[in-house]
Formats: sequence, C-alpha cells, structure tokens
Amino acid sequence: MKKKCIFIALFLQTTLCVFAGGGNVKKSGGSKTAIEQGLSLISLMKEKAENESYISMIMGANGDMVAKVREISKGEASTPLEVYKIGGDFSEFMQQIVGMAMKGDYSDSLKDDINKSLLSGFSSMWSAKTNGPTGLAAMSILQTQTAFDSDEIKEDCIYVYVFRDSYPVAVSFLRGEGKAVRASAGYVLDEDFPMSLSNILSEMDIGIKIERIN
Repeated sequence: MKKKCIFIALFLQTTLCVFAGGGNVKKSGGSKTAIEQGLSLISLMKEKAENESYISMIMGANGDMVAKVREISKGEASTPLEVYKIGGDFSEFMQQIVGMAMKGDYSDSLKDDINKSLLSGFSSMWSAKTNGPTGLAAMSILQTQTAFDSDEIKEDCIYVYVFRDSYPVAVSFLRGEGKAVRASAGYVLDEDFPMSLSNILSEMDIGIKIERIN
C-alpha cells in the first residue's frame, strides 16, 4: 500500500511539472490579483476533491486514500481569514528545510532552477515533516498549477491562505521571463502553519520574512 501511495504521489508530481513547463500563459490583463489567482487554484483543488470521476480515475477503490483526500479538503476554503506572504532570498532557507547543502560548483542559473523546483513543491516538503506516504499522495493529487502574466509579482514568493476550518494552502509564485508567473498551490498538512514556520524563522537569520497582506 505504501509503495502504491508513493508511486501515485510521484506520478502526479511529475505530471504537474510537465503541465507547468508546457502550459499556456494566461493574459491576466490586471483582471485578477495574485491573491485571486491563488483562490482560483484553491477552488480547483476543492473541485478535484469533490469530483467522484476524478477521484475514481486516480485512486480507484483505494478507500484509505479517498478518506485522506476527504480529510485534507474538508471545510470551507473560499474566504480566507488571513493571507500571508513569505518572501526574501530562499537559497539558504530551502537548503536547511530540505536538509542539504549546495556543495560544489553551481552556476547561478542552476541554483535558480533548483530553488524554483524546491519552492514549487514547498507544501509537499513541509507536510512531509509530519505526514506519511498516504497523506502526501492524497495532497499531491489535489495540487493545482497555472501560469499567467503579472505586473504584481516582482520576485519568487509564497502566499499562505489561512481558513477557519480547513488546512492552510501555500501558493508558490515563481517568476519567469518578462511578466510570466507560474503558480503552484497545495494544502499544507500543518494546522499551525505559517506560525510554525515563523517560530523557526525567528531562530534563523537568513533574510526570509513573513508578512500579513490580507
């Protein structure tokens, strides 16, 4: 069962990366703010969780996985109580969270690519700290991504949406060429997030800050 859950999670993660790399860029034209773009992705995650055809196609008769999807996506997630922005230089932060160090020769382009990959999967990495393969596989099949043009997003960052009776959601906004931005949304299986992260950052002097923006 664990191997199947891990396979599903890896398959969905790979599929999302393919779609993200080759998807069409939406011309937002200022019609949606970054917060609204994130809420649209959250709405799509809820739709995935509630769509029986989608769940059946991905998981079949896996009762444990279906139950976990229901548990992760429970509650109302259309009106956030608060929205936070995590920003700054993520290089050292991501290395410490992942538990690795970039030793050796890396070009700036390669470092940037690695950091973007890690940021894109931030919700999964954080959730992995306290959850097993079933939880990670369930959250992976609900993750959503999109790409759009934006004058608002000036740097790579993460928006965290906090709800009254639902898990928080992290949306990574990654800058591309020109005005292009790729957004990746996923539930964070930590009901204390982002305060749990804030407590860690308070002990680290690495230039990452959390600010409430809504």
